[in-house]
Amino acid sequence: MLFRIICIAVLTGWEVSDQTTPELMRYFYKNLKSGMSKGKALQQAKLEYLATANINRTAPFGQDFIW
Repeated sequence: MLFRIICIAVLTGWEVSDQTTPELMRYFYKNLKSGMSKGKALQQAKLEYLATANINRTAPFGQDFIW
């Protein structure tokens, strides 16, 4: 019996805090499941997150995130 292991790394060109990563990934996997390509799913996840994000939230430890 042969087993195939597939590893996929998703990298972004922008910073995402540990607090927002779970929400962003939920959007990403929802988009993948709906049939989007990885790139489009990640782009759409970012847009969905930005549309629902609390823009008044401060980053932990005084870090600023630029989107």
